[in-house]
Amino acid sequence: MERNEYQEEKHTKFIYSSKRRIQRRVLQLEKSTAEAIYSYIQLNHQDQWFESNFAFLSCWKFSKIDFGKPYIFWCDAIYFEDSHIENDRTFVFSGHAWIGLLSNVGSEWKVPVTGKFCISSTGKILKNYTLIFYNEGQELILSKQ
Repeated sequence: MERNEYQEEKHTKFIYSSKRRIQRRVLQLEKSTAEAIYSYIQLNHQDQWFESNFAFLSCWKFSKIDFGKPYIFWCDAIYFEDSHIENDRTFVFSGHAWIGLLSNVGSEWKVPVTGKFCISSTGKILKNYTLIFYNEGQELILSKQ
């Protein structure tokens, strides 16, 4: 194992070892997602990481919810098929996502996904959001209320 791989593995185990660390990472990702949505609303600009922000947030939110459980989900990517802005602060989308189980990283599923994100008036925080992943009659829901 190379030094960089070892450091990355060590760092990943360190981050996942505490629910508090996971929560801090979720809050950082919520902030960057809010700023990306704000930029999109104000400037009609999506940077190259726009959809990735939602996938990263999903991964870390799954980690927080499933902390210590044998079936931890992860999200590889989210792709928007339709999106629009409601009331100058709410971003709504539908599309599909690639999700899988951490215990079986070689297998992932393409599933429909919808999301609704409401940002603060300053665009610095997500006030609330709901992400829903649909798979064979089941719903995986990630939310902040």
